[in-house]
Amino acid sequence: MRNKSDENWKVVALCLQYETLNAAASRLYYAVFQAVLAYAIAKKGYIRDPDVSVHIKMSSYVRDTPDGKFYERVYKLLIISRTTADYEPETPPDPRIGSLYKDSGSMRQYFFNLAES
Repeated sequence: MRNKSDENWKVVALCLQYETLNAAASRLYYAVFQAVLAYAIAKKGYIRDPDVSVHIKMSSYVRDTPDGKFYERVYKLLIISRTTADYEPETPPDPRIGSLYKDSGSMRQYFFNLAES
């Protein structure tokens, strides 16, 4: 999962550079999602159940960590931004994506640290 997350993280930087905010929002969410998934697999024994949304399940793992209150807020904003980017006619607001980029970087590192500890 780390390789996939790292790949998406690189794409986010390019998307922000070229001001393609819809693609940035989508890839930003997935870069973080894949870090949370790495933690869930490594430390929680997560196995994908096709009858349960993996995205909803990862939200519960975020919430249940020691820093869950902060990261749950970030994760919800990532979900909202990705949903807007992928399914709505409008584009997520530029300031939101920019501010989420920093918080997402720390969130990715936090979950990779948890997964690797």
